Amino acid sequence: MTGIIFFIIFSAYPHHENDHKYDAVHFGVRLHIDQQNLVHLKFPPDIDLNVTEAKHIDSVILKEIGSDSFSLIVDLKDSFGSMSREAQHFFAKGAPSIPQIKASAIIVNNLPVRILVKFYMSFFKPIYFTQIFADIRRYSQIFKQRKSG
Repeated sequence: MTGIIFFIIFSAYPHHENDHKYDAVHFGVRLHIDQQNLVHLKFPPDIDLNVTEAKHIDSVILKEIGSDSFSLIVDLKDSFGSMSREAQHFFAKGAPSIPQIKASAIIVNNLPVRILVKFYMSFFKPIYFTQIFADIRRYSQIFKQRKSG
């Protein structure tokens, strides 16, 4: 069931020019929200995010989404920067948007970041369905297979 929901949620990606309701950069992080409430956070290679910046990004998401639920793509492709421990904890446990997240996909294309993300997930244990992908195109292939299987 979760796979079907995940496929439906993420089938809107990639973004089209006119399907977004919000698209801006905050502290180097590109925040894109499409009409189906798919939130895509694209982190730059040299990110250095603190908790104040994390709170701002979450507040923008809430402002744009309102009380609706949403799905999340966290794109860490080619990102080797850092996020403060406080910002990590905020995104994992303290962000007001957490109860609205239906599912998330985390995109990582390098082993060191993948290891950190897996540790982060085992430590913070997200309350919503989360899966890690090496390539943003792979998630739709996997969930198409899960939907038909």
